[in-house]
Amino acid sequence: DQDHAVNVDAAGAPAWLLEAIAAASTDPHGLARYPDDATAREALARMYARLPDEIVPVAGAVQALWALAPAFHPHLAACVHPGFTEAEAGLRAHGVPVERVLLDPDAGFALDPAAVPADADLVVIGNPTAACGRLQPRDAIDALRRPGRTIVVDEAFLDQVPGEPGPFVRATVGRELTDDVVVVRS
Repeated sequence: DQDHAVNVDAAGAPAWLLEAIAAASTDPHGLARYPDDATAREALARMYARLPDEIVPVAGAVQALWALAPAFHPHLAACVHPGFTEAEAGLRAHGVPVERVLLDPDAGFALDPAAVPADADLVVIGNPTAACGRLQPRDAIDALRRPGRTIVVDEAFLDQVPGEPGPFVRATVGRELTDDVVVVRS
């Protein structure tokens, strides 16, 4: 059984893949311990024009989305829909109240920053928006920023956009990416 929505294969990894990973390991302990992620962080930092300390490799976007509540301790989260539901599920599982912000199909699923509750201290938005594939403009996402609020931009499907405009983090080159924006890629 495979559940592609959350990247789970109940049968586990195929033997050939595990053998290839073990054979490629330069660590004498092989897969017996967690790898050092410094090389990966450095490569990703170069790819996205960020500093290695700004990169946190995780085991898929779902892990990052489920870690939002313990990492940021929000009092009220807003999840923009339509969108991938794992962030909302993770927040609710950790007891965080969640307000859904529904994008209007008659408005082309455009983000209206004023629709986000003013007291939401964590806002999650997929970009592109899952299901409809709408890319939200940078200025609309920036309009969500305010003191005491963290914005999470889930770009899991950005590479499927024809002529990919580049990730939110790369658009900040020459601009400081502050602690109030988290970008999730997979």
